[in-house]
Amino acid sequence: MPENGPNNAPNFLNQDASDLASKIWDHVITVGQTAGLDTTKFGDDHEKIVGRVAAFLTSEFPDPAESLEEKKENSGWGSFWWNKEKEVSNETALSPIVICGVPGTGKTTFLYVLDRVLRDKLGLPDTISSEMKNFHGRTYQVPKRMFCGGPVSLLSVRKWSELHRFYAWDITNHRFVRPRLEDFIDRTLAPMQIVFADEVEPSGYSPTLPDMTARNLLVIGTSNQYDFPQLELEANSPIIYRFEGPDLRSGDPADAVIWPYEPVWGLFDKLGGQPMYKAERLPYQTLLTVDSLVIMVDFRQAVQAPMYETEWYQFLTKAWDELTGQPGSLKPDSKYTLLMQGFSLDELRTDYNAIIRFVWLFDAIEQLGIGVLVRNGEQPAELSREAFNHMKVTIHTSRNITDEVRERTLVGIDRVVSRIGQAGIRARQIHGLD
Repeated sequence: MPENGPNNAPNFLNQDASDLASKIWDHVITVGQTAGLDTTKFGDDHEKIVGRVAAFLTSEFPDPAESLEEKKENSGWGSFWWNKEKEVSNETALSPIVICGVPGTGKTTFLYVLDRVLRDKLGLPDTISSEMKNFHGRTYQVPKRMFCGGPVSLLSVRKWSELHRFYAWDITNHRFVRPRLEDFIDRTLAPMQIVFADEVEPSGYSPTLPDMTARNLLVIGTSNQYDFPQLELEANSPIIYRFEGPDLRSGDPADAVIWPYEPVWGLFDKLGGQPMYKAERLPYQTLLTVDSLVIMVDFRQAVQAPMYETEWYQFLTKAWDELTGQPGSLKPDSKYTLLMQGFSLDELRTDYNAIIRFVWLFDAIEQLGIGVLVRNGEQPAELSREAFNHMKVTIHTSRNITDEVRERTLVGIDRVVSRIGQAGIRARQIHGLD
Protein backbone atom coordinates (compact mmCIF):
# COMPACT_ATOMS: atom_id res chain seq x y z
CA MET A 1 0.00 0.00 0.00
CA PRO A 2 1.55 3.36 -0.97
CA GLU A 3 2.34 5.83 1.78
CA ASN A 4 0.84 9.05 0.52
CA GLY A 5 -1.93 11.54 1.23
CA PRO A 6 -2.86 15.22 0.80
CA ASN A 7 0.25 16.22 2.73
CA ASN A 8 2.43 13.55 1.08
CA ALA A 9 0.92 13.47 -2.36
CA PRO A 10 0.77 10.46 -4.69
CA ASN A 11 2.28 10.95 -8.13
CA PHE A 12 -1.05 11.73 -9.74
CA LEU A 13 -2.04 14.37 -7.12
CA ASN A 14 -1.39 17.62 -9.03
CA GLN A 15 -1.70 21.12 -7.57
CA ASP A 16 -5.40 21.40 -8.34
CA ALA A 17 -6.02 18.05 -6.67
CA SER A 18 -3.91 19.04 -3.68
CA ASP A 19 -5.92 22.23 -3.20
CA LEU A 20 -9.20 20.32 -3.51
CA ALA A 21 -7.96 17.69 -1.04
CA SER A 22 -7.26 20.39 1.53
CA LYS A 23 -10.72 21.86 0.99
CA ILE A 24 -12.42 18.47 1.33
CA TRP A 25 -10.39 17.65 4.43
CA ASP A 26 -11.49 20.89 6.12
CA HIS A 27 -15.12 19.99 5.38
CA VAL A 28 -14.57 16.44 6.69
CA ILE A 29 -13.34 17.79 10.02
CA THR A 30 -16.24 20.27 10.26
CA VAL A 31 -18.92 17.69 9.37
CA GLY A 32 -17.37 15.14 11.70
CA GLN A 33 -17.37 17.57 14.60
CA THR A 34 -20.95 18.61 13.85
CA ALA A 35 -21.92 14.93 13.99
CA GLY A 36 -20.34 14.64 17.43
CA LEU A 37 -17.41 12.51 16.27
CA ASP A 38 -13.95 12.63 17.78
CA THR A 39 -12.10 13.88 14.70
CA THR A 40 -8.73 13.47 16.42
CA LYS A 41 -9.17 9.80 15.49
CA PHE A 42 -9.06 10.77 11.79
CA GLY A 43 -5.47 9.99 10.84
CA ASP A 44 -3.09 9.63 7.90
CA ASP A 45 -5.13 6.97 6.11
CA HIS A 46 -8.26 9.10 6.29
CA GLU A 47 -6.30 11.93 4.67
CA LYS A 48 -4.88 9.63 2.02
CA ILE A 49 -8.38 8.56 1.02
CA VAL A 50 -9.42 12.20 0.75
CA GLY A 51 -6.36 12.77 -1.46
CA ARG A 52 -7.43 9.98 -3.78
CA VAL A 53 -10.96 11.41 -3.94
CA ALA A 54 -9.52 14.77 -4.94
CA ALA A 55 -7.23 13.15 -7.53
CA PHE A 56 -10.21 11.39 -9.07
CA LEU A 57 -12.36 14.53 -9.18
CA THR A 58 -9.63 16.53 -10.93
CA SER A 59 -8.72 13.81 -13.45
CA GLU A 60 -9.97 13.26 -16.97
CA PHE A 61 -10.74 9.74 -18.13
CA PRO A 62 -11.16 8.18 -21.56
CA ASP A 63 -14.52 6.86 -22.66
CA PRO A 64 -15.54 3.72 -20.75
CA ALA A 65 -13.79 0.55 -21.84
CA GLU A 66 -15.18 -1.51 -24.67
CA SER A 67 -18.53 -2.92 -23.63
CA LEU A 68 -18.61 -6.49 -22.36
CA GLU A 69 -21.50 -6.91 -24.78
CA GLU A 70 -18.95 -6.95 -27.59
CA LYS A 71 -16.63 -9.29 -25.71
CA LYS A 72 -19.15 -11.87 -24.52
CA GLU A 73 -22.48 -13.21 -25.59
CA ASN A 74 -25.36 -11.17 -24.23
CA SER A 75 -27.11 -14.19 -22.75
CA GLY A 76 -25.22 -14.37 -19.48
CA TRP A 77 -22.95 -12.76 -16.94
CA GLY A 78 -19.82 -13.21 -19.05
CA SER A 79 -16.66 -14.82 -17.69
CA PHE A 80 -16.93 -15.96 -14.11
CA TRP A 81 -14.18 -14.47 -11.99
CA TRP A 82 -12.65 -17.82 -11.09
CA ASN A 83 -12.04 -18.62 -14.77
CA LYS A 84 -10.44 -15.29 -15.63
CA GLU A 85 -6.74 -14.79 -16.13
CA LYS A 86 -5.32 -12.06 -13.93
CA GLU A 87 -4.86 -8.81 -15.83
CA VAL A 88 -1.84 -6.59 -15.33
CA SER A 89 -2.49 -4.50 -12.24
CA ASN A 90 -2.42 -0.78 -12.94
CA GLU A 91 -3.16 1.43 -9.97
CA THR A 92 -4.94 4.59 -11.10
CA ALA A 93 -7.27 7.23 -9.74
CA LEU A 94 -10.07 4.87 -10.82
CA SER A 95 -8.87 1.93 -8.75
CA PRO A 96 -11.55 0.99 -6.21
CA ILE A 97 -10.70 1.82 -2.61
CA VAL A 98 -11.58 -0.67 0.12
CA ILE A 99 -11.30 0.32 3.78
CA CYS A 100 -10.71 -2.83 5.80
CA GLY A 101 -10.78 -3.53 9.50
CA VAL A 102 -12.65 -5.21 12.32
CA PRO A 103 -16.17 -3.97 13.10
CA GLY A 104 -16.45 -0.74 15.01
CA THR A 105 -13.30 0.99 13.76
CA GLY A 106 -15.25 3.78 12.04
CA LYS A 107 -15.08 2.59 8.42
CA THR A 108 -18.72 3.18 7.50
CA THR A 109 -18.99 6.30 9.66
CA PHE A 110 -16.10 7.88 7.76
CA LEU A 111 -17.89 7.16 4.47
CA TYR A 112 -21.02 8.79 5.89
CA VAL A 113 -18.96 11.91 6.57
CA LEU A 114 -17.38 11.82 3.10
CA ASP A 115 -20.81 11.29 1.55
CA ARG A 116 -22.20 14.34 3.34
CA VAL A 117 -19.22 16.47 2.32
CA LEU A 118 -19.36 15.47 -1.35
CA ARG A 119 -23.12 15.78 -1.69
CA ASP A 120 -23.73 18.88 0.44
CA LYS A 121 -20.47 20.81 0.17
CA LEU A 122 -19.26 19.90 -3.32
CA GLY A 123 -22.67 19.44 -4.92
CA LEU A 124 -22.29 15.88 -6.23
CA PRO A 125 -25.81 14.47 -6.62
CA ASP A 126 -27.31 11.34 -5.09
CA THR A 127 -29.34 9.89 -7.95
CA ILE A 128 -30.62 6.87 -6.02
CA SER A 129 -34.07 7.54 -4.60
CA SER A 130 -36.02 5.45 -2.12
CA GLU A 131 -38.03 4.06 -5.05
CA MET A 132 -36.46 3.26 -8.41
CA LYS A 133 -38.27 2.30 -11.63
CA ASN A 134 -36.81 0.16 -14.40
CA PHE A 135 -37.37 -0.47 -18.11
CA HIS A 136 -40.35 -2.74 -17.38
CA GLY A 137 -42.04 -0.12 -15.19
CA ARG A 138 -41.43 -2.18 -12.08
CA THR A 139 -40.33 -0.49 -8.87
CA TYR A 140 -37.56 -1.35 -6.42
CA GLN A 141 -37.51 -0.07 -2.86
CA VAL A 142 -34.12 1.24 -1.73
CA PRO A 143 -33.61 1.65 2.02
CA LYS A 144 -31.81 4.98 2.37
CA ARG A 145 -29.47 5.17 5.33
CA MET A 146 -29.54 8.25 7.54
CA PHE A 147 -26.71 10.35 8.97
CA CYS A 148 -27.26 13.47 11.05
CA GLY A 149 -30.93 13.64 10.06
CA GLY A 150 -30.44 13.29 6.30
CA PRO A 151 -30.13 10.42 3.81
CA VAL A 152 -26.78 9.27 2.44
CA SER A 153 -26.00 7.52 -0.82
CA LEU A 154 -24.07 4.59 0.68
CA LEU A 155 -25.55 1.14 0.04
CA SER A 156 -24.26 -2.32 0.82
CA VAL A 157 -22.55 -4.08 -2.10
CA ARG A 158 -25.38 -6.58 -1.98
CA LYS A 159 -27.86 -3.73 -2.51
CA TRP A 160 -25.83 -2.35 -5.41
CA SER A 161 -25.77 -5.84 -6.91
CA GLU A 162 -29.54 -6.19 -6.56
CA LEU A 163 -30.07 -2.75 -8.09
CA HIS A 164 -27.83 -3.60 -11.05
CA ARG A 165 -29.73 -6.81 -11.64
CA PHE A 166 -33.06 -4.97 -11.30
CA TYR A 167 -32.13 -2.76 -14.26
CA ALA A 168 -30.30 -5.37 -16.33
CA TRP A 169 -32.61 -8.37 -16.05
CA ASP A 170 -35.07 -8.87 -18.89
CA ILE A 171 -38.14 -10.44 -17.32
CA THR A 172 -39.61 -11.23 -20.74
CA ASN A 173 -36.69 -13.26 -22.06
CA HIS A 174 -35.30 -14.15 -18.63
CA ARG A 175 -31.76 -13.07 -19.28
CA PHE A 176 -29.19 -10.55 -18.13
CA VAL A 177 -28.81 -7.72 -20.67
CA ARG A 178 -25.49 -5.98 -20.15
CA PRO A 179 -26.23 -2.91 -22.33
CA ARG A 180 -29.14 -2.13 -19.98
CA LEU A 181 -26.80 -2.31 -17.01
CA GLU A 182 -24.30 -0.04 -18.73
CA ASP A 183 -27.09 2.36 -19.67
CA PHE A 184 -28.26 2.47 -16.03
CA ILE A 185 -24.73 3.16 -14.81
CA ASP A 186 -24.08 5.81 -17.47
CA ARG A 187 -27.40 7.62 -17.15
CA THR A 188 -28.20 7.26 -13.47
CA LEU A 189 -24.99 6.60 -11.55
CA ALA A 190 -22.43 8.55 -13.59
CA PRO A 191 -23.57 11.97 -12.29
CA MET A 192 -22.76 10.77 -8.75
CA GLN A 193 -19.09 10.31 -9.81
CA ILE A 194 -18.30 8.58 -6.51
CA VAL A 195 -20.17 5.53 -5.19
CA PHE A 196 -19.95 4.31 -1.60
CA ALA A 197 -20.38 0.59 -1.01
CA ASP A 198 -20.55 -1.08 2.41
CA GLU A 199 -19.73 -4.71 3.22
CA VAL A 200 -17.48 -5.72 0.35
CA GLU A 201 -17.23 -9.45 0.96
CA PRO A 202 -14.33 -11.63 -0.21
CA SER A 203 -16.60 -13.44 -2.65
CA GLY A 204 -20.13 -13.32 -4.00
CA TYR A 205 -20.77 -9.64 -4.64
CA SER A 206 -17.41 -8.13 -5.55
CA PRO A 207 -17.91 -8.24 -9.38
CA THR A 208 -20.42 -5.42 -8.92
CA LEU A 209 -17.59 -2.98 -8.20
CA PRO A 210 -15.67 -3.47 -11.48
CA ASP A 211 -18.91 -2.94 -13.40
CA MET A 212 -18.99 0.60 -11.96
CA THR A 213 -15.28 1.42 -12.16
CA ALA A 214 -15.31 0.33 -15.82
CA ARG A 215 -17.83 3.14 -16.43
CA ASN A 216 -15.56 5.79 -14.83
CA LEU A 217 -17.03 5.75 -11.33
CA LEU A 218 -14.82 5.78 -8.26
CA VAL A 219 -15.99 3.14 -5.79
CA ILE A 220 -15.07 3.42 -2.11
CA GLY A 221 -16.07 0.44 0.00
CA THR A 222 -15.69 -1.04 3.46
CA SER A 223 -15.11 -4.60 4.60
CA ASN A 224 -14.40 -6.63 7.71
CA GLN A 225 -12.16 -8.78 5.51
CA TYR A 226 -8.80 -8.11 3.85
CA ASP A 227 -8.60 -10.39 0.80
CA PHE A 228 -10.64 -9.92 -2.40
CA PRO A 229 -9.78 -12.58 -4.98
CA GLN A 230 -12.33 -11.34 -7.50
CA LEU A 231 -11.16 -7.75 -7.41
CA GLU A 232 -7.52 -8.79 -7.68
CA LEU A 233 -8.32 -10.22 -11.11
CA GLU A 234 -9.27 -6.80 -12.46
CA ALA A 235 -6.97 -4.42 -14.34
CA ASN A 236 -7.33 -1.83 -11.57
CA SER A 237 -6.88 -3.95 -8.47
CA PRO A 238 -8.19 -2.43 -5.24
CA ILE A 239 -6.27 -0.02 -3.05
CA ILE A 240 -6.52 -1.29 0.52
CA TYR A 241 -6.51 0.87 3.63
CA ARG A 242 -6.62 -0.67 7.10
CA PHE A 243 -8.49 1.04 9.91
CA GLU A 244 -7.10 -0.44 13.09
CA GLY A 245 -7.74 0.11 16.78
CA PRO A 246 -10.39 -0.78 19.35
CA ASP A 247 -14.13 -0.97 18.73
CA LEU A 248 -15.30 2.65 18.77
CA ARG A 249 -18.97 1.76 19.10
CA SER A 250 -20.55 2.29 22.48
CA GLY A 251 -21.89 -0.71 24.36
CA ASP A 252 -21.36 -4.43 24.66
CA PRO A 253 -23.81 -7.12 23.46
CA ALA A 254 -24.74 -7.72 27.10
CA ASP A 255 -26.17 -4.16 27.22
CA ALA A 256 -29.15 -5.40 25.17
CA VAL A 257 -30.08 -8.04 27.79
CA ILE A 258 -32.82 -7.18 30.32
CA TRP A 259 -32.91 -8.83 33.77
CA PRO A 260 -35.89 -9.36 36.11
CA TYR A 261 -34.75 -6.61 38.49
CA GLU A 262 -34.80 -3.95 35.75
CA PRO A 263 -37.96 -1.84 35.29
CA VAL A 264 -38.19 -2.59 31.55
CA TRP A 265 -38.72 -6.27 32.36
CA GLY A 266 -42.36 -5.35 33.00
CA LEU A 267 -42.57 -3.69 29.56
CA PHE A 268 -42.22 -7.12 27.98
CA ASP A 269 -45.13 -8.36 30.11
CA LYS A 270 -47.19 -5.32 29.16
CA LEU A 271 -46.56 -5.89 25.46
CA GLY A 272 -47.54 -9.54 25.92
CA GLY A 273 -51.08 -8.40 26.71
CA GLN A 274 -51.45 -6.32 23.54
CA PRO A 275 -53.29 -7.46 20.38
CA MET A 276 -51.31 -9.60 17.96
CA TYR A 277 -50.65 -8.41 14.41
CA LYS A 278 -48.86 -10.11 11.55
CA ALA A 279 -46.63 -8.82 8.77
CA GLU A 280 -44.51 -10.87 6.35
CA ARG A 281 -45.73 -13.96 8.25
CA LEU A 282 -44.20 -12.55 11.44
CA PRO A 283 -46.50 -12.06 14.48
CA TYR A 284 -45.77 -8.93 16.51
CA GLN A 285 -47.26 -6.74 19.24
CA THR A 286 -47.00 -2.99 19.66
CA LEU A 287 -47.31 -0.27 22.28
CA LEU A 288 -47.47 3.40 21.37
CA THR A 289 -47.02 6.08 24.02
CA VAL A 290 -46.87 9.85 23.76
CA ASP A 291 -43.22 9.93 22.71
CA SER A 292 -42.17 6.38 21.83
CA LEU A 293 -43.06 3.23 19.91
CA VAL A 294 -42.24 -0.30 21.06
CA ILE A 295 -42.60 -3.46 18.95
CA MET A 296 -42.16 -6.95 20.36
CA VAL A 297 -41.47 -10.16 18.43
CA ASP A 298 -40.72 -13.72 19.45
CA PHE A 299 -37.02 -14.28 18.79
CA ARG A 300 -37.35 -17.75 17.28
CA GLN A 301 -40.13 -16.67 14.96
CA ALA A 302 -38.11 -13.63 13.92
CA VAL A 303 -35.00 -15.56 12.86
CA GLN A 304 -37.12 -18.18 11.07
CA ALA A 305 -39.21 -15.64 9.15
CA PRO A 306 -38.20 -15.30 5.46
CA MET A 307 -37.15 -11.67 5.87
CA TYR A 308 -34.04 -10.12 4.40
CA GLU A 309 -32.49 -6.76 5.23
CA THR A 310 -34.89 -4.93 2.91
CA GLU A 311 -37.96 -6.69 4.32
CA TRP A 312 -36.89 -5.89 7.89
CA TYR A 313 -36.28 -2.29 6.93
CA GLN A 314 -39.69 -2.00 5.28
CA PHE A 315 -41.43 -3.76 8.18
CA LEU A 316 -39.92 -1.44 10.79
CA THR A 317 -40.44 1.76 8.82
CA LYS A 318 -44.00 0.85 7.81
CA ALA A 319 -44.89 0.07 11.42
CA TRP A 320 -43.54 3.45 12.50
CA ASP A 321 -45.40 5.30 9.73
CA GLU A 322 -48.73 3.59 10.39
CA LEU A 323 -48.68 3.49 14.18
CA THR A 324 -47.37 7.02 14.79
CA GLY A 325 -49.43 8.50 11.96
CA GLN A 326 -46.33 10.43 10.86
CA PRO A 327 -45.03 8.89 7.62
CA GLY A 328 -41.43 9.72 6.87
CA SER A 329 -40.72 11.06 10.35
CA LEU A 330 -38.49 8.19 11.51
CA LYS A 331 -35.03 9.51 12.35
CA PRO A 332 -31.98 7.97 14.08
CA ASP A 333 -32.90 9.78 17.31
CA SER A 334 -36.55 8.67 17.27
CA LYS A 335 -37.69 6.75 20.34
CA TYR A 336 -38.27 3.40 18.72
CA THR A 337 -37.49 0.07 20.38
CA LEU A 338 -37.63 -3.54 19.23
CA LEU A 339 -38.10 -6.11 22.00
CA MET A 340 -37.19 -9.76 21.38
CA GLN A 341 -38.89 -12.21 23.69
CA GLY A 342 -37.41 -15.66 24.34
CA PHE A 343 -33.94 -14.76 23.11
CA SER A 344 -31.55 -17.72 22.99
CA LEU A 345 -28.30 -18.21 21.13
CA ASP A 346 -29.14 -21.93 21.00
CA GLU A 347 -31.52 -21.02 18.16
CA LEU A 348 -28.53 -19.83 16.14
CA ARG A 349 -25.64 -22.17 16.91
CA THR A 350 -26.28 -24.69 14.14
CA ASP A 351 -28.82 -22.86 11.99
CA TYR A 352 -26.76 -20.84 9.55
CA ASN A 353 -29.80 -19.40 7.77
CA ALA A 354 -31.08 -18.13 11.12
CA ILE A 355 -27.72 -16.48 11.83
CA ILE A 356 -27.79 -14.64 8.52
CA ARG A 357 -31.39 -13.50 9.12
CA PHE A 358 -30.30 -12.25 12.54
CA VAL A 359 -27.47 -10.32 10.87
CA TRP A 360 -29.86 -8.85 8.29
CA LEU A 361 -32.18 -7.73 11.07
CA PHE A 362 -29.37 -5.80 12.70
CA ASP A 363 -28.29 -4.39 9.34
CA ALA A 364 -31.73 -2.77 9.17
CA ILE A 365 -31.60 -1.74 12.84
CA GLU A 366 -28.20 -0.10 12.27
CA GLN A 367 -29.55 1.92 9.34
CA LEU A 368 -32.64 3.08 11.21
CA GLY A 369 -31.03 3.77 14.57
CA ILE A 370 -33.53 1.64 16.51
CA GLY A 371 -32.98 0.47 20.08
CA VAL A 372 -33.10 -3.26 20.92
CA LEU A 373 -33.69 -5.15 24.17
CA VAL A 374 -33.88 -8.92 24.62
CA ARG A 375 -34.94 -11.23 27.43
CA ASN A 376 -35.53 -14.88 28.17
CA GLY A 377 -38.06 -15.61 30.89
CA GLU A 378 -36.98 -19.22 31.38
CA GLN A 379 -33.21 -18.88 31.62
CA PRO A 380 -30.59 -16.10 31.56
CA ALA A 381 -30.23 -14.68 28.06
CA GLU A 382 -26.67 -15.46 26.99
CA LEU A 383 -25.40 -12.55 24.93
CA SER A 384 -21.76 -11.51 25.03
CA ARG A 385 -18.69 -11.18 22.84
CA GLU A 386 -17.36 -14.37 24.39
CA ALA A 387 -20.52 -16.27 23.49
CA PHE A 388 -20.29 -15.16 19.87
CA ASN A 389 -16.58 -16.00 19.76
CA HIS A 390 -17.43 -19.49 20.97
CA MET A 391 -20.05 -19.73 18.23
CA LYS A 392 -17.41 -18.74 15.68
CA VAL A 393 -15.15 -21.54 16.87
CA THR A 394 -18.00 -24.01 16.37
CA ILE A 395 -18.56 -22.73 12.84
CA HIS A 396 -14.84 -22.83 12.04
CA THR A 397 -14.66 -26.50 12.96
CA SER A 398 -17.94 -27.56 11.40
CA ARG A 399 -17.60 -30.07 8.57
CA ASN A 400 -21.15 -30.03 7.28
CA ILE A 401 -21.10 -26.64 5.55
CA THR A 402 -19.34 -25.24 2.51
CA ASP A 403 -16.49 -22.77 2.75
CA GLU A 404 -18.71 -20.08 1.23
CA VAL A 405 -21.43 -20.52 3.86
CA ARG A 406 -18.82 -20.65 6.62
CA GLU A 407 -17.15 -17.44 5.43
CA ARG A 408 -20.43 -15.59 5.00
CA THR A 409 -21.61 -16.65 8.46
CA LEU A 410 -18.39 -15.63 10.19
CA VAL A 411 -18.38 -12.25 8.44
CA GLY A 412 -22.00 -11.74 9.53
CA ILE A 413 -21.23 -12.54 13.16
CA ASP A 414 -18.34 -10.08 13.18
CA ARG A 415 -20.67 -7.45 11.78
CA VAL A 416 -23.52 -7.99 14.20
CA VAL A 417 -21.64 -8.23 17.51
CA SER A 418 -20.76 -4.57 17.86
CA ARG A 419 -24.13 -3.45 16.48
CA ILE A 420 -26.06 -5.30 19.18
CA GLY A 421 -24.32 -3.40 21.95
CA GLN A 422 -24.96 -0.07 20.29
CA ALA A 423 -28.65 -0.91 19.80
CA GLY A 424 -28.84 -1.93 23.48
CA ILE A 425 -27.35 1.38 24.58
CA ARG A 426 -29.88 3.28 22.43
CA ALA A 427 -32.78 1.35 23.99
CA ARG A 428 -31.48 1.97 27.50
CA GLN A 429 -31.28 5.68 26.79
CA ILE A 430 -34.83 5.69 25.42
CA HIS A 431 -36.19 3.96 28.53
CA GLY A 432 -34.06 5.80 31.07
CA LEU A 433 -31.86 2.84 32.01
CA ASP A 434 -28.45 4.39 31.32
